[in-house]
Amino acid sequence: MPKLGSYLRKKRKLARMTIEQVAQQCGITKQYVSEIELRGLIPKKEKLVAIAKSLGLDPSHLLRMAEFDRNPEVAELIYGDVVYNEQLPMIPVIAWAQAGQSGFWEDPYPVGQGIEFLSRPAEIKDPNAYALVVDGESMVPRLNPGDRIICTPEVQLDDIPSRSLVVVKLKDGEVMVKELRRVDDGLLLHSTNPEYNPVFVNNSQIEWIHRVVSVVFH
Repeated sequence: MPKLGSYLRKKRKLARMTIEQVAQQCGITKQYVSEIELRGLIPKKEKLVAIAKSLGLDPSHLLRMAEFDRNPEVAELIYGDVVYNEQLPMIPVIAWAQAGQSGFWEDPYPVGQGIEFLSRPAEIKDPNAYALVVDGESMVPRLNPGDRIICTPEVQLDDIPSRSLVVVKLKDGEVMVKELRRVDDGLLLHSTNPEYNPVFVNNSQIEWIHRVVSVVFH
């Protein structure tokens, strides 16, 4: 389970910000930021929210991480209508999924690593579950750019119902997020945005299809 301090340190470096810059933006000292990153200090809510804004992160996500660090024995935390299981690994966001004309999945992070982490809904047990960031507008209004989609490789194609959201990788390397529809000789990858045409593929063109099991709206 990623700790808050190490997560913030990684995100700060990705943002190309120094400890001093974060401290100045948040009205705190450099030592305070260092204590959070290196010694596991859990900041007060208002300071953590300020840090989240300075790094362009979701404050609610950091608050959940902080709560878990304070109470690691707590198995489930309930936020709104979703139950999160904090004893299972968080779900890594490993790449971008194209919701447009075409896209290619380049240099995804290895399993268990990612550009950020999402709290795991309790019903998702697959240890290989991962998340992608939606890029493009072909799935509007069902999905919007910046939404995070959580996918599971464990669901077989034959068990994926028609009209489910899926991430498809073709053998030519193209990766897209679409709505799956079954037709006689193959699959129709449907866009919910009427400005985009559906894509027909047959099984010989497909490298893999993973079902989208949850969406974190941007």
